[in-house]
Amino acid sequence: MYARLTRMPHSAENTSEVFKFWRSEETQVIAQQPGFRASMILSSRDPEAPQCTAVTVWDAPEDFERFYNGDHASLNGPIRDVGMQVASREALDVVVWTTPEADEMRIIRLELDAAEYDSVLQFWKREGKALVLRQPGNLGAWMLCEDDSTEITLVFAWRKAEDGERFRRSEEHAQTFAPGLGTNPRLIELKRLRIV
Repeated sequence: MYARLTRMPHSAENTSEVFKFWRSEETQVIAQQPGFRASMILSSRDPEAPQCTAVTVWDAPEDFERFYNGDHASLNGPIRDVGMQVASREALDVVVWTTPEADEMRIIRLELDAAEYDSVLQFWKREGKALVLRQPGNLGAWMLCEDDSTEITLVFAWRKAEDGERFRRSEEHAQTFAPGLGTNPRLIELKRLRIV
């Protein structure tokens, strides 16, 4: 596997806008690329030198080059607009790839109001998925849907069962995540499965 690391300094005044951009729907173009494996946006903890570092992982260098010479252009303007400047780029080979194992999978089936179906899917793509993925202990989040149905299935992987419970009871869940799923979704099924 192949990785790219890009360092982008920005002003402290722009930090909230920078974070908002990286969590926005327009950056999802990266995850849609053939050969894409994973990405992280890291923020410096030094208040005197604010900087974001983007790390993307690909099956092969050719996959990144195809993206860079194509859809990457759609990100150049927004990156400049929030005050980021590319300071350095690095090409790296992935020698070891290690991921933690999940202890619990939580599966939630909901039936949505037909009038709210599209807005719920947009919420998930724009904000909901990223919100779940940044929770402590979350190892994956997916929304599954099928044609000609207003049902959705949410699948969450948690390192420990208590991580999922902490998110369910959190302020972010109550104020942002739950409202994003519509005004009155009907719970069809809730399963909490232990991985063995």
